Amino acid sequence: MRIQKKINDLFQMISLFTLVFLLSCFIFQSAAAQTTITVSPSDPQISPGNDFSIDVIVETDQTFVGSQMKIKYDNSLVNAKEIEEGDLFSKSGGSYIFNTGTIDNSLGTVTDIFAVTLGTGGIDNDGIFTHIDMTANNISGTCSIHLENVIFSDSEGIPIPVTINNANIEIISSSLEETEITEAGSSGGGGGGGAGNTGENAENIEIVEAKNVYVMSNSQTLYIFEEAANPIANIEYLSLKNAGTISGTIEILKGRSAMVAEDPSGLVYKNVNIWIGKAGYATEKNIYSPAISFKVPKQWIDENQLSEDSIVLKRYNSHKWNSLATVKTGEDEEFIFFRSETPGFSPFSIVAESSKDVETSDNMIPEETSLEDNSKEASAENEMDRVRSELDDTSEIQSINEKDKDEKVLKQNSAFISCLILLFITYRKKILKEKE
Repeated sequence: MRIQKKINDLFQMISLFTLVFLLSCFIFQSAAAQTTITVSPSDPQISPGNDFSIDVIVETDQTFVGSQMKIKYDNSLVNAKEIEEGDLFSKSGGSYIFNTGTIDNSLGTVTDIFAVTLGTGGIDNDGIFTHIDMTANNISGTCSIHLENVIFSDSEGIPIPVTINNANIEIISSSLEETEITEAGSSGGGGGGGAGNTGENAENIEIVEAKNVYVMSNSQTLYIFEEAANPIANIEYLSLKNAGTISGTIEILKGRSAMVAEDPSGLVYKNVNIWIGKAGYATEKNIYSPAISFKVPKQWIDENQLSEDSIVLKRYNSHKWNSLATVKTGEDEEFIFFRSETPGFSPFSIVAESSKDVETSDNMIPEETSLEDNSKEASAENEMDRVRSELDDTSEIQSINEKDKDEKVLKQNSAFISCLILLFITYRKKILKEKE
């Protein structure tokens, strides 16, 4: 009986070893996979009384079948208005249940937000889990919007590890807004401008069109504008950093921008202000190779007896107008479409240049490009290759770091398992000795 008890103990030890081994494998796999949940506001700076929204964005390389969370905010600074389902679960194409949750502005919470798949499928794609419209109260301050009780579960009901990135919203008083407008207006339209308080006279703005895009590192970012009165069709650039939701704003003007000292040479079709993100975002540290696509009516070209080759986009920067490299990209029955590369965003003007203007400004030479370059195209291609190479190097370094991290976890698990094996062997020897 005593020997039988020892054998039973041995089998229990083997079962424990097997369980620990499987758990170790699970820990290693979890360390290699990532799920990140990010609270992304439509604008990190809001004026008192203004509306804004937040997206809860999920990026994952794991598979889950259910998720839940609670959103907490300072109700003295902001209030929630409406909740909508994001596209995270609908992208999978399977059946699911989604509960939008309950708003309680007296507590500053949105509770009972959850979703679960129906059937055998799971979610392994990125997307927006939920979208919430909010409004800022009439008081300035910094409001933290953060997630609580966040659980993402796999098909076995086991929670998967997640990383949470919360957000802060700045409620800016009127005095601070006036300071920002003054600074933007005194810059002469230079540098990478920011959307929001641009310094333009309200009576000079014909129409405003704004789009929000979630910007990720090493990805092509595209803003598509659809207003009929907006000559700007789209704006694109290569994003060098994860930036969250970035707004792109077009102000179509009735006349010359308030931030411009003089009209550009040539016949002006439209004056516009273009801003990407807040002031300081649209710089070479964050974006690469920005370009603007625009359209000009054939009727306007014909009525003014112009050549389509005379159309050029000009940018006001450093207190002067600079012609940007402009090429025709296509046409339809009503419009001719063009594309211009630009080093930044500020006031622009779509212009038809005369032959004299073309000779003096050369619309095929971008601003800030040296005339000493023997080959502008080769230089641009080399620079693009350099940036791509740096991005590849960065990705390779990150890959190496992840590999080192995984190897470290594996070594730790291996050491732990080795100790268990040693313990098992020692225990087995003890039983055999007692049996003898």
